[in-house]
Amino acid sequence: MAPTPHPAPLTCTTLFLSLVLIVISASHSAAQSRAWPTHSHDAQHTGVSSVASQPLSKIHWRQRVDFRVPAGEIFIHYGSPLVTAANTVIVPVKAGTDSFRVVAHKGSTGEILWRQPTGYQAPFAAFLPGMGPTLLGKRLFIPDSGGRVLVRQNPDLATGAISEL
Repeated sequence: MAPTPHPAPLTCTTLFLSLVLIVISASHSAAQSRAWPTHSHDAQHTGVSSVASQPLSKIHWRQRVDFRVPAGEIFIHYGSPLVTAANTVIVPVKAGTDSFRVVAHKGSTGEILWRQPTGYQAPFAAFLPGMGPTLLGKRLFIPDSGGRVLVRQNPDLATGAISEL
């Protein structure tokens, strides 16, 4: 009778390589999230989406991002729209010369879910930087005046608790 083969013992190298593969797989799947929570998708600014874009042959709905467009050459960086996993599209909007708000839409129809005014004022620069809200889990963080931050508890709901940091 032939002896039963035993699996090779795990070495430190095998364990290390297995751990590296697990970490790479986890970080890759995190970058492939359906949500678009911040500028360029994530902290690494990968700009990678797991959701294919629709054909660019039709505009389904639109939202102005500047209600006070300056004359001449424009030195403005507009904030990045965000998309929650539930397909709520959150758009930072320049409402005046130096005033901003955030508008949330149903992604499928463009219907406005809610508007949030802010006291945010852009810092003085050779260009106007964008006002950039950020999603973290089920919370939306919105820059406000004096370095404060508004926190909306669930941006997918038409009404929601707002606190201040």
